[in-house]
Amino acid sequence: MFNSKSLLLAGAAAGVFAAIGLGNGMARANTITDNFNSDTVGAFSSSGDTLFTNSSGAVNIVTVATGNNVAQFNAAANLDTQTANGNAPWKPTLAAPLTITGDWTFVSAPDYNDELHIYTRESASGNGIRFGIGIDQGASGGPAYIFADLSGATGTGTISVGTPVYTGNFTTSVALKDVLAFTVTDNGNSISLNVTDNNTGATASLTGTSDYTPTNNDYLVSFLSNESYTGSGTGKGNLDNVTITNAAVPEPATLGLMAVAGTAILLVGKRKGA
Repeated sequence: MFNSKSLLLAGAAAGVFAAIGLGNGMARANTITDNFNSDTVGAFSSSGDTLFTNSSGAVNIVTVATGNNVAQFNAAANLDTQTANGNAPWKPTLAAPLTITGDWTFVSAPDYNDELHIYTRESASGNGIRFGIGIDQGASGGPAYIFADLSGATGTGTISVGTPVYTGNFTTSVALKDVLAFTVTDNGNSISLNVTDNNTGATASLTGTSDYTPTNNDYLVSFLSNESYTGSGTGKGNLDNVTITNAAVPEPATLGLMAVAGTAILLVGKRKGA
C-alpha cells in the first residue's frame, strides 16, 4: 500500500508527464530532409514544407552517379523553404537551434569567384543572415574562404562575426569537385558555420552573434549559388543531403519538472519494493 507521501509524489509525476505529453514545456521539432534522389525541384515536401526554384535562376535534378541525384545550381540560382502557413517553423528561437546541414560541390569554374550562400532569417526578398562558402577560380587562382554577414536592410538588428579559422590548409586545398560538408547553426543569437572538405579533411569554421529580425516576420532558409563575375557567369554547383531542423528540447523549467518526476518515480518504486 502507498502512504500519503508516495501518492502525492506519484500524482505529481503523473501531472508532469501529462503536461509534457500535451507539449507544455517542450519545443516543437520541425525537420525536412532531402537527398534529391526521388524528388523534383518544386516537389520537395515534408509536413507541408516545399523547397522550390526561384524564378531568378535554374536548379535542376541531375544524376551524378548511379542512384545519386543532386540539385544542380546553374549560375545565380536559388532554392527557398516555404510553408503553406508562413515560415515560422524556421524561426531560430522556436526550438533552438536551427541547424542546416548538407553537401556542396563546386562543379565548374566561373569567370571569377563562385559562392554558396546559405541564409537563415531570410525575408523572401534576399535579406537575412548570409553564410558563405567561396572558391576563387579566376585568373589569380586564389584560395577558398568562408564568411557570414547581414545581407540587405529589410529588418532590424546587427551582426558580429569573428575571424574564420582554417585548419588543414583549407584555403589552398579546396578544389573543383571536392565535396564540402557544411553545418550552419542559428539559435536567434549565436550563429556558426562549419565546413569540412571531405576529400582532404581540411576544415573551416566561424562563430558570431546576431539579433537581426526581418520586418515581415518571415523566416526562410535559402540556398543561393552566387557569382562575382565579369562575363557569362557559367559556374555550377551541386547541393545534396540537405537537412533543416529546429531541435525539440525541453525548456529549463521542464527539465526541473522532469527531475521531480524522476524522483517521484524512484520513491514510488522503492515503496513498491518495500
